Amino acid sequence: MFAEQARGELEAMADLVRTGDSKQMATIAHKLVGSAVACGFDGLSKELRAMELRCLQGLPDDVGKQIDALRRLFEESCIEMGALLAKW
Repeated sequence: MFAEQARGELEAMADLVRTGDSKQMATIAHKLVGSAVACGFDGLSKELRAMELRCLQGLPDDVGKQIDALRRLFEESCIEMGALLAKW
């Protein structure tokens, strides 16, 4: 469930780049932080928290690149979690 939610929310963040809605972007990042922590995605949660704080101060100049980095980190984290769970 988290994977589906996160992919959708990261896509929504990417869509918000066009509108420049940094407040909504911060809200989405905040929502994902808790889920990421609960699922053991600590590195992702830290990056999402940093994104939330940056967006509360306004839209970062390189926000598109930051969202792409979050997407990559999310996918890498999913692979790592899958490998970890496969060992059990």
